[in-house]
Order: sequence, then C-alpha cells, then structure tokens
Amino acid sequence: MELKSINIKNYKCIESVDIPIRSVNGSNCNAFLGINESGKSSILQAVNLFENPYPQFPRDYFDKSKSIEVKANYILEDIELDYLRDKLKKDMDAPDQFLEKIKIDSVQLIVSCENRKPEKKTEHVKQANNTIKSTPITKWPYHEIELIEFSDQRVQGYTVNDEGNIVESEDDFIDLNELFESNLSQELWNERHRALFWKYSSEFLISEPIDLEEFADDPYGTSIPLHNSFNLMG
Repeated sequence: MELKSINIKNYKCIESVDIPIRSVNGSNCNAFLGINESGKSSILQAVNLFENPYPQFPRDYFDKSKSIEVKANYILEDIELDYLRDKLKKDMDAPDQFLEKIKIDSVQLIVSCENRKPEKKTEHVKQANNTIKSTPITKWPYHEIELIEFSDQRVQGYTVNDEGNIVESEDDFIDLNELFESNLSQELWNERHRALFWKYSSEFLISEPIDLEEFADDPYGTSIPLHNSFNLMG
C-alpha cells in the first residue's frame, strides 16, 4: 500500500496536524527538521502508537477530555487488490465477474486511544498440581479501526448463500463494507507500514534479566527493547 498522509490528533503537544507523505527526487525518505521542543519526537511517538498503543493518561493527552487518534491514509496498489480478490475467490468461491466490480479508492487505518487509564487486574488460574498461578493483566483502552472507501459500496446481483459462498442472485446485492468486515477485517491492517521508536533512555535498554512469563503477558510493559526486537524480526 502507498502511504499518502498521516493525521495526528490530541497527542502530547499536538492538537491536530496533517503530514503529507511525498516522494522527493525519487526518494521516499522523509525527515523532520525543527527547533528543540517543537514536536518532532511527539510526531514519531504518535506514529509508534500503531505498534504500541499505550499512551499515559493524562500526561500524553493534549486535551484530557478527548481521545488520541492517529490515522494513516493509504492508496491500495494493484498487488494488494489482487490479493484480496484472490482470497475471496478461495474462501468464498467468488465469481470473477463479482471480483472485477471490487474497486477501492482509499484505505484509512486508525488507532484510537481512549481518554482513561488502563484497567489492571489479576487473573488466577488453578494449575495441575492444585497450586494457583496469579498473573497481572493490563487492559489498554484502544481501538484499531479500518475504513475502506469503495468506488461502489454495493454490488448488485449477488448474495452470500447458506454455505458462505458468493453466488449470483438477481434481486439481491452485497454490501462490500459488511463483506470485508466479516471476512477480511484484518487483512489490510496487517499490510500497513511498521513503526518502531527507539531513544537513548533506561526503559529502552536491557540492563537486567527479563521474566519471560511476565513478558508473554505484557510484552511492552515488561521490556520495550525486547518487544521492539520481536517486531523487527516479524
């Protein structure tokens, strides 16, 4: 997918900003230049919320009465559209005539972080030896949203039958938003660009042993550098 712009709202010193992503002289490398405390790091940290949606409330909120929202605006390339069509053909036996009618104008991927603190609780699980294992769990209040703009949202003359296949039906239509939400809800989200934010400070360094059980339950909260390392490895 081709990233066209990023919009950030209500994060740290940023009330709202739109950042166009352009190719300059054949290069796709973009840099931020500005004086100290002008918001460069805040922009990069906001983009990193796509990978680590764990802002601190109320510290990281420009207005603590509102949610944080970071939006990436994409244009789909032919290879991604072909992939989605092939998946519908394989999973739902979609006819070629139906697939040809699927045209996507744009895609918005959004991470929204609610204006409240995460919920913390302890989960107690009985083990085989009759002991109780207590595990702290943190539930962060964020949402991953995928919005697709179709050239035509409805495809007339088709329906989904009882077997879950797409078939011709003269008097029916298929709503592509509903179809994608039910069958392809994370496909485009998984194709997004990855973001990793590193800085020279203690929480970004591995300076002591890591409890792997705690890391499995809360990777980012236990060790940011190990979490980032797994992301780099895919």
